Amino acid sequence: MQSRLTRIQKAGMEQDGCAIAVNGVSKKFRIPTEKKFTIFDNLIGLFRGGSYAYEDFLALQDVSFSVFQGETFGVIGPNGCGKSTLLKVLAGVLYPDCGSIRVKGRIA
Repeated sequence: MQSRLTRIQKAGMEQDGCAIAVNGVSKKFRIPTEKKFTIFDNLIGLFRGGSYAYEDFLALQDVSFSVFQGETFGVIGPNGCGKSTLLKVLAGVLYPDCGSIRVKGRIA
């Protein structure tokens, strides 16, 4: 069934000339709020059964765009705005929490 869906998606991309289609992609990371600086601090935390508090960091939020065959695509922005995360999601290194990505061919 998955291969049939993939063929249908690829056929749709071939018809409209779209090389990359990103729709509503979001990626969230969980970051611990309390940092332990030494191994001793980490061991004490394990024995005490301390709970770690996490903060959600939204690296990508509802990102949508299309790149058509023959177009050049660039990502620019300030530090920490999600450029590397977006490229990692496009390359398949990271998976998005929600949304869809369709890529025709290879990402170079």
